Amino acid sequence: MEYEVMNNSLFAASAADLTIERIRALAARPDQVESLTLEFKREYSKSLVTTIAAMANTYGGMILVGINDKVEPGTERVVGVDAQDTIDKTASGCREKFDPPWEPTFIPVPFDDGSGRSVVVIRVDANVAPRPLLIDLKAPIRLSALWQRESLFDEQGLFRVRGMVAEG
Repeated sequence: MEYEVMNNSLFAASAADLTIERIRALAARPDQVESLTLEFKREYSKSLVTTIAAMANTYGGMILVGINDKVEPGTERVVGVDAQDTIDKTASGCREKFDPPWEPTFIPVPFDDGSGRSVVVIRVDANVAPRPLLIDLKAPIRLSALWQRESLFDEQGLFRVRGMVAEG
């Protein structure tokens, strides 16, 4: 089911219980692919902020930065990033782009090899995020493992998501 990460112990685990071994085990599963509630990012990119907003506007989820999203033979999937740099860039992007202002939870999970690299776990709790979370007056939503920008209001001023009118 597409919402499996919400029941995944990593989503609910305390920061102290998030270990690089658990993350590597998740990434190593051959059936583990991106979904509505799980995304892998090799590194920070500007699209990460839109992915956070899209998850916040739908079911929430978890983004693991420092993991290749494509599994290729002979390639290490868990590559790691500079955690502080990734968190700083992502938090800054959230502050600059989101209306209303909001930040997800960031949890750096360091490698155990002394390299200084980490996987940054970004938890997006849809029950905590203000909704709709807007970027440029549009509310990104998650459709499968993709996000799509949707116009927030139609001509009559009614909130719309993919042709359905929502009151509120």
